[in-house]
Amino acid sequence: MRNTNSTFRHLMVFLLGITSLSVFSGGYLLADEVKLHQRLSLDEARCLRELFYERRVMDDLSASDINKFLAETSAGRADLEGAGKRAFIFVIEDIVYCGTAGCLMLIGEQRPDGRCHIISEGNADGGEVILLRQRDHGYRRLYAPCELYFDGRQYQQVREECPTIDVQR
Repeated sequence: MRNTNSTFRHLMVFLLGITSLSVFSGGYLLADEVKLHQRLSLDEARCLRELFYERRVMDDLSASDINKFLAETSAGRADLEGAGKRAFIFVIEDIVYCGTAGCLMLIGEQRPDGRCHIISEGNADGGEVILLRQRDHGYRRLYAPCELYFDGRQYQQVREECPTIDVQR
Protein backbone atom coordinates (compact mmCIF):
# COMPACT_ATOMS: atom_id res chain seq x y z
CA MET A 1 0.00 0.00 0.00
CA ARG A 2 2.83 2.37 0.88
CA ASN A 3 4.51 1.78 -2.52
CA THR A 4 1.26 2.63 -4.35
CA ASN A 5 0.85 5.90 -2.39
CA SER A 6 4.42 6.89 -3.18
CA THR A 7 3.94 6.19 -6.91
CA PHE A 8 0.64 8.08 -6.90
CA ARG A 9 2.26 11.05 -5.10
CA HIS A 10 5.14 11.15 -7.63
CA LEU A 11 2.66 11.02 -10.50
CA MET A 12 0.60 13.87 -9.02
CA VAL A 13 3.70 16.04 -8.49
CA PHE A 14 4.77 15.38 -12.08
CA LEU A 15 1.32 16.26 -13.46
CA LEU A 16 1.14 19.38 -11.30
CA GLY A 17 4.56 20.46 -12.62
CA ILE A 18 3.53 19.95 -16.24
CA THR A 19 0.26 21.82 -15.67
CA SER A 20 2.07 24.71 -13.97
CA LEU A 21 4.61 24.93 -16.76
CA SER A 22 1.85 25.04 -19.36
CA VAL A 23 -0.18 27.66 -17.46
CA PHE A 24 2.75 29.92 -16.63
CA SER A 25 4.20 29.78 -20.12
CA GLY A 26 0.96 31.21 -21.51
CA GLY A 27 0.47 28.25 -23.80
CA TYR A 28 3.66 29.11 -25.68
CA LEU A 29 4.91 25.53 -25.36
CA LEU A 30 2.89 24.81 -28.50
CA ALA A 31 4.62 27.46 -30.57
CA ASP A 32 7.19 27.72 -33.34
CA GLU A 33 9.93 30.30 -33.61
CA VAL A 34 10.38 31.98 -36.97
CA LYS A 35 14.04 31.69 -37.93
CA LEU A 36 15.24 35.15 -38.98
CA HIS A 37 18.39 35.60 -41.04
CA GLN A 38 20.41 38.63 -42.18
CA ARG A 39 21.07 37.99 -45.87
CA LEU A 40 17.88 38.57 -47.83
CA SER A 41 17.12 36.38 -50.83
CA LEU A 42 16.06 38.05 -54.09
CA ASP A 43 12.38 37.26 -53.32
CA GLU A 44 12.69 38.71 -49.81
CA ALA A 45 14.42 41.88 -51.06
CA ARG A 46 11.75 42.34 -53.75
CA CYS A 47 8.94 41.89 -51.23
CA LEU A 48 10.53 44.31 -48.74
CA ARG A 49 10.91 46.95 -51.47
CA GLU A 50 7.24 46.52 -52.40
CA LEU A 51 6.19 46.87 -48.75
CA PHE A 52 8.27 50.04 -48.39
CA TYR A 53 6.71 51.45 -51.56
CA GLU A 54 3.25 50.57 -50.23
CA ARG A 55 4.08 52.43 -47.00
CA ARG A 56 5.45 55.31 -49.12
CA VAL A 57 8.77 55.13 -47.25
CA MET A 58 10.84 54.90 -50.41
CA ASP A 59 9.59 58.13 -51.99
CA ASP A 60 12.48 60.24 -50.66
CA LEU A 61 15.18 57.58 -50.29
CA SER A 62 18.26 57.23 -52.43
CA ALA A 63 19.41 53.89 -53.82
CA SER A 64 22.19 53.74 -51.19
CA ASP A 65 19.63 54.32 -48.40
CA ILE A 66 17.48 51.51 -49.77
CA ASN A 67 20.51 49.18 -49.89
CA LYS A 68 21.35 50.16 -46.29
CA PHE A 69 17.81 49.17 -45.17
CA LEU A 70 18.13 45.85 -46.97
CA ALA A 71 21.45 45.18 -45.21
CA GLU A 72 20.00 46.04 -41.77
CA THR A 73 16.92 43.86 -42.11
CA SER A 74 16.39 40.34 -40.80
CA ALA A 75 13.95 38.18 -42.70
CA GLY A 76 12.09 34.94 -42.24
CA ARG A 77 9.26 33.00 -43.83
CA ALA A 78 6.29 31.41 -42.10
CA ASP A 79 3.14 29.61 -43.17
CA LEU A 80 0.62 31.71 -41.24
CA GLU A 81 -2.49 30.11 -42.80
CA GLY A 82 -1.38 26.49 -42.84
CA ALA A 83 -1.98 26.33 -46.60
CA GLY A 84 1.67 26.05 -47.61
CA LYS A 85 1.88 29.73 -48.64
CA ARG A 86 4.68 31.32 -46.65
CA ALA A 87 4.47 34.98 -45.66
CA PHE A 88 7.51 37.24 -45.48
CA ILE A 89 8.45 38.53 -42.00
CA PHE A 90 10.91 41.42 -41.79
CA VAL A 91 12.48 43.10 -38.77
CA ILE A 92 14.18 46.37 -39.75
CA GLU A 93 17.02 46.91 -37.29
CA ASP A 94 18.03 50.36 -38.46
CA ILE A 95 18.41 53.05 -35.75
CA VAL A 96 15.66 55.08 -37.44
CA TYR A 97 13.19 52.19 -37.02
CA CYS A 98 14.18 50.99 -33.53
CA GLY A 99 13.33 52.43 -30.15
CA THR A 100 11.91 51.58 -26.75
CA ALA A 101 9.09 49.59 -28.34
CA GLY A 102 11.50 47.45 -30.39
CA CYS A 103 12.23 47.57 -34.11
CA LEU A 104 9.82 47.89 -37.01
CA MET A 105 8.36 44.55 -38.10
CA LEU A 106 6.59 44.22 -41.44
CA ILE A 107 4.77 41.11 -42.58
CA GLY A 108 4.05 40.79 -46.26
CA GLU A 109 1.95 38.35 -48.18
CA GLN A 110 2.15 37.70 -51.89
CA ARG A 111 -1.28 38.19 -53.46
CA PRO A 112 -2.70 36.96 -56.79
CA ASP A 113 -1.47 40.18 -58.48
CA GLY A 114 2.06 38.90 -57.78
CA ARG A 115 2.94 41.79 -55.44
CA CYS A 116 3.66 41.72 -51.72
CA HIS A 117 1.11 43.52 -49.56
CA ILE A 118 1.35 44.46 -45.88
CA ILE A 119 -0.65 42.35 -43.46
CA SER A 120 1.16 43.65 -40.37
CA GLU A 121 3.11 46.70 -39.38
CA GLY A 122 4.23 46.61 -35.77
CA ASN A 123 7.21 45.99 -33.54
CA ALA A 124 9.47 43.07 -32.80
CA ASP A 125 11.78 42.90 -29.85
CA GLY A 126 15.19 41.37 -30.34
CA GLY A 127 14.35 39.88 -33.70
CA GLU A 128 12.32 37.07 -32.16
CA VAL A 129 8.97 36.20 -33.72
CA ILE A 130 6.93 33.30 -32.35
CA LEU A 131 4.05 31.59 -34.18
CA LEU A 132 1.37 30.53 -31.70
CA ARG A 133 -1.06 27.68 -32.33
CA GLN A 134 -4.23 29.75 -31.83
CA ARG A 135 -5.82 31.00 -35.07
CA ASP A 136 -8.03 33.94 -35.99
CA HIS A 137 -9.66 34.07 -39.44
CA GLY A 138 -7.43 31.14 -40.42
CA TYR A 139 -4.14 32.88 -39.54
CA ARG A 140 -1.90 31.88 -36.63
CA ARG A 141 -1.38 34.34 -33.82
CA LEU A 142 2.08 35.84 -33.39
CA TYR A 143 4.12 36.92 -30.40
CA ALA A 144 6.76 39.63 -31.01
CA PRO A 145 7.00 41.09 -28.18
CA CYS A 146 3.22 41.25 -27.74
CA GLU A 147 0.55 38.88 -28.90
CA LEU A 148 -0.96 39.72 -32.29
CA TYR A 149 -4.15 38.36 -33.83
CA PHE A 150 -5.40 38.52 -37.42
CA ASP A 151 -8.64 40.50 -37.79
CA GLY A 152 -9.42 39.24 -41.29
CA ARG A 153 -7.41 42.02 -42.99
CA GLN A 154 -4.24 42.55 -40.94
CA TYR A 155 -2.59 41.72 -37.63
CA GLN A 156 -3.59 43.72 -34.54
CA GLN A 157 -2.34 43.75 -30.96
CA VAL A 158 -4.36 41.69 -28.50
CA ARG A 159 -3.72 44.14 -25.65
CA GLU A 160 -3.59 47.94 -25.87
CA GLU A 161 -0.83 48.24 -23.29
CA CYS A 162 1.71 46.62 -25.58
CA PRO A 163 4.27 48.94 -27.18
CA THR A 164 3.27 50.35 -30.54
CA ILE A 165 5.13 51.85 -33.45
CA ASP A 166 3.86 55.29 -32.39
CA VAL A 167 5.86 55.34 -29.14
CA GLN A 168 7.99 58.50 -28.87
CA ARG A 169 11.63 57.68 -29.43
